[in-house]
Amino acid sequence: MDYTKFSTTPTRVLTLLAIAGTTLVGGCGNSNPQAPSGDSSTTAQPEQPQDEQPAAGTPDGQPSAEQPGGEEPAAESPGEPADETPAQPVASEGFTELGITDTVVGEGQAVEPGATVTVHYRGTFRESGEEFDSSYSRGEPSEFPLTGVIAGFSEGLLGMKVGGKRRIEIPWAMAYGAQGRPPVIPPRSDLVFELELVDVRNPQPPERPELASEFAGEPQDLGDGLVVRDIEVGQGQEELKPGATAIVHYRGVLADTSEQFDASYDRGEPAKFKLDPGALIEGFSRGLLGMKAGGKRRIEIPAALGYGAQGSPPKIPGNADLVFEVEVLSFINQRELSTEWISEETRDNGLVVRIVEQGDPDAEPLPEGSVVTLHTLGVLEDGTRFDSSFEQGAPIKLPMEFTIEGWREGMVGMLPGETRQIVIPPALAFGEEGRPPVVPPNATLTFEIELVSWEPPREFATEFAGEPTELEEGITIRDVAVGAGPEATAGQQAFVYMMAKLPDGEVVANTFATDDLQPIPLDGQPPLPGLRKAIVGMKVGGVRRIELSAEQGFGEAGNPPMVPPGSSLVFEIELAAVQ
Repeated sequence: MDYTKFSTTPTRVLTLLAIAGTTLVGGCGNSNPQAPSGDSSTTAQPEQPQDEQPAAGTPDGQPSAEQPGGEEPAAESPGEPADETPAQPVASEGFTELGITDTVVGEGQAVEPGATVTVHYRGTFRESGEEFDSSYSRGEPSEFPLTGVIAGFSEGLLGMKVGGKRRIEIPWAMAYGAQGRPPVIPPRSDLVFELELVDVRNPQPPERPELASEFAGEPQDLGDGLVVRDIEVGQGQEELKPGATAIVHYRGVLADTSEQFDASYDRGEPAKFKLDPGALIEGFSRGLLGMKAGGKRRIEIPAALGYGAQGSPPKIPGNADLVFEVEVLSFINQRELSTEWISEETRDNGLVVRIVEQGDPDAEPLPEGSVVTLHTLGVLEDGTRFDSSFEQGAPIKLPMEFTIEGWREGMVGMLPGETRQIVIPPALAFGEEGRPPVVPPNATLTFEIELVSWEPPREFATEFAGEPTELEEGITIRDVAVGAGPEATAGQQAFVYMMAKLPDGEVVANTFATDDLQPIPLDGQPPLPGLRKAIVGMKVGGVRRIELSAEQGFGEAGNPPMVPPGSSLVFEIELAAVQ
């Protein structure tokens, strides 16, 4: 859910710049995998998989000197072969598919999926031929698993033999995508890698466990023909509940023939499931409930709670009863509202603030107007959960000034590490209109908020690297910091962080606070033609103040409700990348 829409002014940030290709604030959504259908692809797992592309460059998605897409190489390349020549720029037309050319065919072991490889490589940009990374420059080859690099690099190595040399041409969609990895990799960059395979360690065939013959308990009839039997009881007090996110290994066989149709063990990695209604076949989801971490269980599923009369051809015929043996490695139950708290305060405006857990007493309390990093759970009066960041694995970051009034009032004074439960009446939330379909009209909302950290909001600069310059009537620029990267030119796409304020000082946009990189075409077209013109000439890494008249902004019409008719604007822009 887009937390910046928790504002008394609807879509406060989103409505400011409705320029082509630009959205000022992105939302935080929950994935919702679908239950399997009769498609043969669904037989691979007890849910319809939603595979994520491996993180680019390194397991955490950031370029590094150790893997493709890393830090800029050193000026000297002591290990670079003498017969290698610098990569040459190629035609301006981009790559449309992965290109693989073997320049030397090796005679050693071939690379298989999931392998760990040791390679020498040099990475260049297709369009310019400029080198952005090289193991030769570091004087030693790099070692990394194929599961931790960009898709084009991983796929391009498959089948290559030790001792071989290969050129891989990678379209941007199989590299670092539309965002790139500024400042090293610009957005939508096609890449060329020239590499030499030094060594490979292919994965060992996974162990395929046999069906259990000994059990830790008697069969339990859960109704509707669903039977479970614990093979090994897990440890700990917490049991797996509906809505949990679980990481499991499993093996599935047909009940009448014991023929295996799927096993995470064979793929060499566990599966991650969310036990939401409809996400998994019903028998699998119900059969997991009550398990503890480390536990193993047999789940006997009748066809009606499996794939039904349709089955899931070609591996699962219609009306097939199934048997799964499941090992729960770990799980996170979905966060529930606390029922006990340290203190409770009901304020005159109807706001209820409960301190559930105290924070760090040595930390500074949260002041008004800060940028906060937090976890939150939102629940309606009837108990319906409409959003939660706790199960997403990462907190959210947002400026307090763009949230609903109840959040702003209820959070002030929180300490990092503190958890509060805040009950917000409609007048301090979304009022009579609500936010359909998520929040109904006149809804009282309860939030449980855990403050991770806070920071002061970014302020507009007061010191500059140069004098004001009038580009043309209605456009004045002044550099705050001059960048050292490529220069933005007309016709390119710029990727920026920005703040914007009205003449009275009211800040109406701040993507610095949400870490959102925004694309802006430098075509000089409305709306905001002055902004598009004023970015031209900036260098990547630079920061610029841009003052626009109404004519160079949204004109006499403005952009209600955020920008009044005929209003001028002041922007502070940081140029992250150009394309």
